[in-house]
Amino acid sequence: MEQQDLNPQRKRAVAMIKERFGIEFTKIEPGAVTAEWPLREGDKNVHGIPYGGILFTLADSAAGLALGTLSSSVITISSSSNFLYGSLDAQRLICHARVRRAGNSIGFISAEVYDDREHLLSTFEFVFGRKK
Repeated sequence: MEQQDLNPQRKRAVAMIKERFGIEFTKIEPGAVTAEWPLREGDKNVHGIPYGGILFTLADSAAGLALGTLSSSVITISSSSNFLYGSLDAQRLICHARVRRAGNSIGFISAEVYDDREHLLSTFEFVFGRKK
């Protein structure tokens, strides 16, 4: 699924997320998305590692779009996260999100965030509300 195949609402969301956060959606398929966040100096905490909120925002955006490829409207209901590794020299974060189950009213999505050296930084599980 290419970006041009997305519905107008989803295209606007992708454009807004890119403008606001710099997130680039590099792969969009039905139920699966890869997204990247090019890190800027302000994206790192006092220890020089990306803020946890940056990782969460990237994962939430990718997870929402992954389910959004199967739904007309989605909204985050809940999430859980595991922060496994802090990356000092990362220039880019990469997130892979995949729909695990898309029910009638909710969807379950998993996401993993890596640095540009393929270190697994965090894992996420999301529950989203959805409309078909």
